[in-house]
Amino acid sequence: MDSPGIGRARDELEAGRLWKARDRATGLFSTRPTDQDVLALVAEVYFRMGDLPRAGALWYLTDCSGDPVDQAMAAMRERYPRASDLASALPIRDGIEAFPGPVQDRLHALQRAVKEQTGRDWVPAPRRSKGLVEAARPSRLADLGCVLALTLCLVVFVLGLVSVVSWLVSHI
Repeated sequence: MDSPGIGRARDELEAGRLWKARDRATGLFSTRPTDQDVLALVAEVYFRMGDLPRAGALWYLTDCSGDPVDQAMAAMRERYPRASDLASALPIRDGIEAFPGPVQDRLHALQRAVKEQTGRDWVPAPRRSKGLVEAARPSRLADLGCVLALTLCLVVFVLGLVSVVSWLVSHI
């Protein structure tokens, strides 16, 4: 049985109110990002709106099949022919382990393809805008060094400003 939110979104979709269906479905997606029913619903809404690549990216995260899914996946692969582009385009809001087994297998295969293609690890993580991660990240020590350097620049600027103002006051 569908949740009330899914039911309302389906009602909007069946009534042809695609924008309302999209808003309801994407609202559900924001709170239930790995729910297969929600992903399939959002994909169907985008498919009916004519955004096949986006529908394909959502159906990629499900174990759905059928002609609309195949059409959307083909459009998605056309838009994102490189594994790294596809990985960046997927609306993943949770780790791979949160998806069903067949989807996990697909995502692990994509991880391997990204690694082979770019040499970088793709690690989907919650609420990330980019899924590509360099092997070496800047350390916290580097961040601290930047803060200290900026602070030193600010102190030198203020001291210089005080010197200029003092000189001006003494010569007036």
